[in-house]
Amino acid sequence: MGNLRQNPNEMTDHHIICSSRGGLSDKRNIKRVPDGFHNAFHQVFENLMPAEIYDYLDEVWFNPKRSFISPALWLKERD
Repeated sequence: MGNLRQNPNEMTDHHIICSSRGGLSDKRNIKRVPDGFHNAFHQVFENLMPAEIYDYLDEVWFNPKRSFISPALWLKERD
């Protein structure tokens, strides 16, 4: 997750595919976003890949029969 900064509107690099998941630090994998949104994204989705976010939301957040589980635990459960 990005560092907490004084100005949440300061722009920061967001890896579309997280570097911890093998994403490269080149312009095809970097999106400039406000730091506040970047931090919020990682608070909710941790280091999920783009396609995993959809599945996580569908299976966990939008399923009233499912108890909440963090993205990291959800990934382990899927293995």
